[in-house]
Amino acid sequence: MKISVIGGGPGGLYFALLTKKAKPDWQIDVIEQNQPGDTFGFGVVFSDETLDEFLSRDLDSYHMIRDTFAYWDDIIIKYKNEEVRCGGNGFAGCSRLNLMTILQTRCVELGVNITYGKRINVETLETDFADSDMILASDGIGSSIRDHYKDFFAPEITVKSNRFTWMGSKRKVEDFTYFFKDTLHGPVVAHTYQYEEETSTWVFEMSDECWQKWQFDEFDEQGSADKLEKIFEDELDGHRLIINRSMWRQFPRIYCNNWYHKNIAILGDAKASAHFSIGSGTKLDNLVHVGHNVEVGRDCLLCGQVGIAGSARLGDRVVLAGQCGVNDNIFVGDDVIAGGGTKIFTNAPAGRVLLGYPAVKMATQIELNKATRRLPRLFAQVQNLQETVTKLLDKQFR
Repeated sequence: MKISVIGGGPGGLYFALLTKKAKPDWQIDVIEQNQPGDTFGFGVVFSDETLDEFLSRDLDSYHMIRDTFAYWDDIIIKYKNEEVRCGGNGFAGCSRLNLMTILQTRCVELGVNITYGKRINVETLETDFADSDMILASDGIGSSIRDHYKDFFAPEITVKSNRFTWMGSKRKVEDFTYFFKDTLHGPVVAHTYQYEEETSTWVFEMSDECWQKWQFDEFDEQGSADKLEKIFEDELDGHRLIINRSMWRQFPRIYCNNWYHKNIAILGDAKASAHFSIGSGTKLDNLVHVGHNVEVGRDCLLCGQVGIAGSARLGDRVVLAGQCGVNDNIFVGDDVIAGGGTKIFTNAPAGRVLLGYPAVKMATQIELNKATRRLPRLFAQVQNLQETVTKLLDKQFR
C-alpha cells in the first residue's frame, strides 16, 4: 500500500511514523512545502495523558521528547496581588523545533520518505498522486486541500473575535501561569509556560476592542513586543520578549463534518482546530470534565460530574443535569435540557428535552420507564396464562 501525506507538521509526521512502524512494507511518503528547521512559534504543551499515549505508541520518540521537555504540575492564575494555584494538572512543554526534528529523525529511521520544499497543486492533486492508495491531508489550519474540497469535507469555520500573538522570553516561568492585567483599554492576559531550560512561551490575548484601542499593528512584530513589554513590565522582570513570526491573529474555530472524500482523508488542524471555549454566563458545578476542543455556548448550566468528550459543541442555554455525558464530535443545540444521568451519543436538535441512556426524548424515556415497571406484572400475567393453558390442555387430552 502507498500513502502520500501532504504536510509535514507534527500530525502528519506522527501518523507516518506510527503507520510505517505498524506496516513496514508499506510505502509512506511525506510531502512538506517548507525546509527542515523552518518553523514558527516557540513551545508546545502536552498533558500527562498525551505523554502516556506517546509512551504506549512509540517508546523511542517518547524518550527523545522526554529528554527535552520542561515539566510542571501546577496551573497558577495571577491577578493584581492575588494568586490561585491549581495542582495535579501534569503538563510538559518542549520546543516546537525540537519536536519537529525528533519526529523527522524517527520517521527517517523507520523508512518514511520525506520530501521538503515541494508545494502541491490542489487542482491536480488526484492526478499527481494517482498511484497512491490514500492521500492524507495534514496541511494545517489553512489547509488548501480542505478548501478545495469544501463541498465534500463540509467545514464549519468561525473566526473568534479575540486577538492573540505568540512570543517568547528568557524569563523563567516555574509553572503554567496566567497573568491577568487591567489596562487603560481593557483586560489583557498572558499565557506563559516554560518549554526549555532558558526559554518560555508568552501568548498574549485580548478583545478586539482592547486591541484596537491600544493601536497595535497586525504585522508590526517588534512594535507590538515593545508595547507588551511595557504592559507586562513587572511580570517580565526585566527580560525582553522574543519574536518569531509573531503577527497578531484571530483564532479560527474549524470543524469538518466529513473526514474523507474518495481516497483523501483529512487530519489534524486541517480537520478540526484544537481550541476550546466556554461562553459568558455559563456555570460549571463540581467535577465537570470538559475535553479538548470543546465549545460551550453562553448561559449554559453544567451540573456535578458532567463529562463532555473532545470536539463536542454545545449551543446556548444548554442544561446538563448531574452525571450527564456528551459523546465526542457531536453538536447539542440551543436550549437542550438533559436530565440526570443522560448519555448523549448523537446530535441533539435545539429545544429537545432528553433523558436516558442512550438519550431519547424525555416523554419517550418516561413511557419506557413506565413500561419497565409494568414488566413484573406482565411476567406474572404471562405465567398465569401459561398455567391456565397447560391445565386446559391436560384436561382436553385426559
